[in-house]
Amino acid sequence: MNDLARRKRATGPEVDDLTIALLLVPGLFPRNRMFSVNQRPEMRRAKRRAAMLRGVQLELERVLTTEDDVLETSVHDDCIVLSYVRKRLDYRRKTTLTRAEADAMAVLLLRRGIHVPWPFDKDKLTHVTDRLRVTSGIHLEKSG
Repeated sequence: MNDLARRKRATGPEVDDLTIALLLVPGLFPRNRMFSVNQRPEMRRAKRRAAMLRGVQLELERVLTTEDDVLETSVHDDCIVLSYVRKRLDYRRKTTLTRAEADAMAVLLLRRGIHVPWPFDKDKLTHVTDRLRVTSGIHLEKSG
């Protein structure tokens, strides 16, 4: 069983949706004002994953705007695997994103004017954000 399948089995769809919401709007659930929500294990997992993905976003911004760096993408049915090398730093990283995470990452990169080298489905992301908006009354168009 691969890492993505293990993580999906352990978290469930609501954690994936929370992760995407926190990736798009990092300060969505303030710790002090929503203390009880932030104590839930699924919220902690979503916050941890979103923080990791924001780090990946920053690295991708550098990789995609630097000529010496290399990004390889591998598209699968349920995930996208990103492998990148920052040659000047001799740094390599391989990250597996769910399709929804990859779609959210694409939106963040496009907001910064960076071309996204993998196929993404903005309509599917809109479906996730609409579902979050309806269930929680949040506005996801803000950038954090």
